[in-house]
Amino acid sequence: FSYFFYSVSEEEEITKDGIKIVLKTIIGMQVRFVNAETGSILTGSGSGEAVTIKRSNLLEGLDEVKFNKSTIGIATKKALESASARIVKKMIKRGIFKE
Repeated sequence: FSYFFYSVSEEEEITKDGIKIVLKTIIGMQVRFVNAETGSILTGSGSGEAVTIKRSNLLEGLDEVKFNKSTIGIATKKALESASARIVKKMIKRGIFKE
Protein backbone atom coordinates (compact mmCIF):
# COMPACT_ATOMS: atom_id res chain seq x y z
CA PHE A 1 0.00 0.00 0.00
CA SER A 2 1.03 3.60 -0.32
CA TYR A 3 0.01 6.76 1.49
CA PHE A 4 -1.31 9.57 -0.63
CA PHE A 5 -1.96 12.05 2.15
CA TYR A 6 -1.19 12.41 5.81
CA SER A 7 -2.10 15.21 8.20
CA VAL A 8 -1.69 15.76 11.93
CA SER A 9 -2.95 18.68 13.94
CA GLU A 10 -2.37 19.30 17.62
CA GLU A 11 -4.13 21.72 19.91
CA GLU A 12 -2.90 22.31 23.43
CA GLU A 13 -4.76 24.06 26.21
CA ILE A 14 -3.11 24.79 29.55
CA THR A 15 -5.34 25.62 32.50
CA LYS A 16 -4.92 25.74 36.26
CA ASP A 17 -6.09 22.10 36.39
CA GLY A 18 -3.51 20.79 33.91
CA ILE A 19 -2.99 20.26 30.22
CA LYS A 20 -5.46 19.13 27.56
CA ILE A 21 -4.02 18.03 24.21
CA VAL A 22 -6.30 17.29 21.26
CA LEU A 23 -4.57 15.37 18.47
CA LYS A 24 -6.24 14.77 15.10
CA THR A 25 -4.76 12.56 12.38
CA ILE A 26 -6.06 12.01 8.85
CA ILE A 27 -4.56 9.40 6.52
CA GLY A 28 -5.33 8.45 2.93
CA MET A 29 -3.89 5.37 1.32
CA GLN A 30 -4.07 3.27 -1.80
CA VAL A 31 -4.01 -0.52 -1.57
CA ARG A 32 -3.15 -2.85 -4.45
CA PHE A 33 -4.10 -6.52 -4.68
CA VAL A 34 -2.07 -8.46 -7.26
CA ASN A 35 -3.16 -11.78 -8.75
CA ALA A 36 0.04 -13.82 -8.75
CA GLU A 37 -1.19 -16.08 -11.57
CA THR A 38 -2.34 -13.41 -14.05
CA GLY A 39 -0.49 -10.32 -12.88
CA SER A 40 -3.73 -8.33 -12.81
CA ILE A 41 -3.89 -5.53 -10.25
CA LEU A 42 -6.93 -4.25 -8.36
CA THR A 43 -6.61 -0.97 -6.50
CA GLY A 44 -8.72 0.69 -3.86
CA SER A 45 -8.25 3.87 -1.91
CA GLY A 46 -9.50 4.82 1.52
CA SER A 47 -9.09 7.37 4.23
CA GLY A 48 -9.23 7.32 7.99
CA GLU A 49 -9.50 9.97 10.66
CA ALA A 50 -9.00 9.79 14.40
CA VAL A 51 -9.05 12.24 17.31
CA THR A 52 -7.62 11.63 20.76
CA ILE A 53 -7.74 13.83 23.81
CA LYS A 54 -5.03 13.55 26.45
CA ARG A 55 -5.35 15.17 29.85
CA SER A 56 -2.69 15.58 32.46
CA ASN A 57 -2.01 17.65 35.50
CA LEU A 58 1.31 19.41 35.72
CA LEU A 59 2.74 16.98 38.30
CA GLU A 60 1.91 13.65 36.63
CA GLY A 61 2.95 14.23 33.00
CA LEU A 62 1.46 12.52 29.96
CA ASP A 63 1.13 8.75 29.59
CA GLU A 64 2.58 7.01 26.56
CA VAL A 65 -0.02 5.74 24.08
CA LYS A 66 0.30 2.36 22.36
CA PHE A 67 0.24 2.40 18.55
CA ASN A 68 -3.16 0.71 18.21
CA LYS A 69 -4.69 3.36 20.52
CA SER A 70 -2.89 6.31 18.91
CA THR A 71 -4.46 8.56 16.29
CA ILE A 72 -2.02 7.30 13.65
CA GLY A 73 -2.86 3.67 14.47
CA ILE A 74 -6.64 4.23 14.46
CA ALA A 75 -6.59 6.34 11.27
CA THR A 76 -4.37 3.78 9.48
CA LYS A 77 -6.71 0.93 10.41
CA LYS A 78 -9.78 2.85 9.17
CA ALA A 79 -8.08 3.78 5.88
CA LEU A 80 -6.91 0.20 5.31
CA GLU A 81 -10.37 -1.20 6.05
CA SER A 82 -12.15 1.18 3.66
CA ALA A 83 -9.60 0.65 0.85
CA SER A 84 -9.76 -3.14 1.22
CA ALA A 85 -13.57 -3.08 1.24
CA ARG A 86 -13.54 -1.20 -2.06
CA ILE A 87 -11.30 -3.85 -3.62
CA VAL A 88 -13.54 -6.66 -2.38
CA LYS A 89 -16.55 -4.89 -3.95
CA LYS A 90 -14.67 -4.76 -7.26
CA MET A 91 -13.85 -8.47 -6.94
CA ILE A 92 -17.54 -9.28 -6.32
CA LYS A 93 -18.58 -7.23 -9.39
CA ARG A 94 -16.03 -9.11 -11.54
CA GLY A 95 -17.26 -12.48 -10.27
CA ILE A 96 -14.04 -13.32 -8.43
CA PHE A 97 -15.99 -13.58 -5.15
CA LYS A 98 -19.67 -14.25 -4.64
CA GLU A 99 -21.72 -12.37 -2.06
